[in-house]
Amino acid sequence: MKKIRLKHIAVILISVCFLIITSVFIYSKIKPAEAKIDHVFVSSMDERFLNNYLKQAKNNIDNLQVFCDMDHIPSENASDYIWVIYSCNFKINSLLGANEIRSIVEFVPKNDTSYVLSIPPDFLRENAGFKGITIYCDVFICIKGLSEEDIEEKIRAIDISIIYKENNEPKKIKVEGIESLESEDIEYELKMF
Repeated sequence: MKKIRLKHIAVILISVCFLIITSVFIYSKIKPAEAKIDHVFVSSMDERFLNNYLKQAKNNIDNLQVFCDMDHIPSENASDYIWVIYSCNFKINSLLGANEIRSIVEFVPKNDTSYVLSIPPDFLRENAGFKGITIYCDVFICIKGLSEEDIEEKIRAIDISIIYKENNEPKKIKVEGIESLESEDIEYELKMF
């Protein structure tokens, strides 16, 4: 009698484990990864910091993403720029995990010269899994003559993607939720307005 109970318990445990593994596998095929915006931090620009990156962008150093004509930047004054840091949560729904993770700006509004450049982060070598990791994307925006509402619209108007490798195969996923950011999701270093 005791052997039969142990046998039933073992069969039930094996069935539950098989069901969980199968569910994870099917879910990972339906939705292999998730990326969504967590929050946005806005900082004022230091002149030396801005000039350093503008110089690098003009010389095409460090693979910066440049969005405007570097010979005709919107302003020479550092106080006309903000540094926008998008904090994105990325998680992989696969048992294999992902590595070599990086964010890129996929889209800025066409013919909008207020978007200057983005600093792509180095590839993260750590392995992302179910728990998820935070990926940052930095964008410099010229705010000369813009209201607070205009600035927040510019912050919402871009698309960011996360590129990563899963089982040595390159993949990309769009970060969700940027266009629906609320004003309270945007944190300012200091009150700028």
